[in-house]
Amino acid sequence: MLHTLQSPIAHLTRTSLLLCLLANLPHVATDASAQATSQVNAPGATSAGQLERARPDAVRREREARRLVRRLNLSPEQVVQLREIRRQSTSERQIIVANLRRAQRELEAEIFSEETSEIDVEARARLVSELQAKATLLRATTELKIRRLLTPQQLGALREMRERGRARREARAAQRR
Repeated sequence: MLHTLQSPIAHLTRTSLLLCLLANLPHVATDASAQATSQVNAPGATSAGQLERARPDAVRREREARRLVRRLNLSPEQVVQLREIRRQSTSERQIIVANLRRAQRELEAEIFSEETSEIDVEARARLVSELQAKATLLRATTELKIRRLLTPQQLGALREMRERGRARREARAAQRR
């Protein structure tokens, strides 16, 4: 693929990805009682053995999402609501991402085809742009729904976490220069 064509989720911040992952956690350990925690467990909750056999990046993401739950002190009810928000957006997101990947492949093929025209390339590029806009809008509306679930204290903590993450990314980028 061309280097200018990015992954459909390349624009997401680490915290955005964690919030999306958080909404999809099968089991979350919070400071609440065992009874409250059992309310958060989904059927087929992830066991320690399943996590060990999972891909290392999946284990890392789940560990980070659990850490986020603790840092934000999310209630079991909030976690259930987050999971529902995620469930509602998942099918639409999958369709958009699949269409975007297909459109990106078609754009690349059009660029390198023997008989191509600028009009055809522009049309395919517009389609890619429209699908990227749809993906961005869906991500933004999903994050807004999640944001509305947070208390003012949780929102403040999330803002601080995002700012620290941004500062770390900028410091790493400066080191690479």
